[in-house]
Amino acid sequence: MNKIASTKIVNVNPATVHKWVRRYVSERRSGLKDRFSRPQDSLRATPLEQVEEIIRLRKNGKLTGDHIDRKLNLLLRTVSRHLVCAKLSRQEEIVERDEEPPLRYEHKALGCKVHLDIQKLSVGRAGRNFQQ
Repeated sequence: MNKIASTKIVNVNPATVHKWVRRYVSERRSGLKDRFSRPQDSLRATPLEQVEEIIRLRKNGKLTGDHIDRKLNLLLRTVSRHLVCAKLSRQEEIVERDEEPPLRYEHKALGCKVHLDIQKLSVGRAGRNFQQ
């Protein structure tokens, strides 16, 4: 059976049949297995040095993505993508983990009296005081 008759039977482009035949000749049956069409390497990927610089500026300089993209002359989308991958996209994620935990007042024994300063609790959302 020739290639042109095969294209009509399988209902594919002749270039596809030619590709399949070439793979079969060079690799035999393993050449006909399904393959990913996505390229293995991206030619336009951000260089590793720039990604490391983005992360360094975010951690050490505590700069925003907007400042980093201007400083490194990159797109904000690119900087944001790498910050999200490094889990540094939010301000609270930048805080060093070995900082002291916040001071909490805890009583060791049950029944201890607790003093609450409720002065700020009376302020509403708009900043007005609620009077009863």
